[in-house]
Amino acid sequence: MPKVCLITSNLTLHSKVWTQTLRHLGIDYTLCVATDTNASASIQTPQGVFSASSTDLRNYFRQFDAVLVCDHARTLSETARINYSVYWLSWN
Repeated sequence: MPKVCLITSNLTLHSKVWTQTLRHLGIDYTLCVATDTNASASIQTPQGVFSASSTDLRNYFRQFDAVLVCDHARTLSETARINYSVYWLSWN
């Protein structure tokens, strides 16, 4: 069975739609929350908080078959938190 890491910027109705969809499809998922400050970003996981550009976060993601980044914002300025959380996309 696939295992998915779902990253969202906050726990809103929008993230509940994702979790319900994954649950109905029978996909095991872990919910993580992206947070940021003016100088850095981090991702809150069930195992703790990881810096968005850290090797520890990269190793954490390795246990998943997929990492989904989802966000819902009314304006572009509200997407900063999720934008900061995708440093790991440059990893190969």
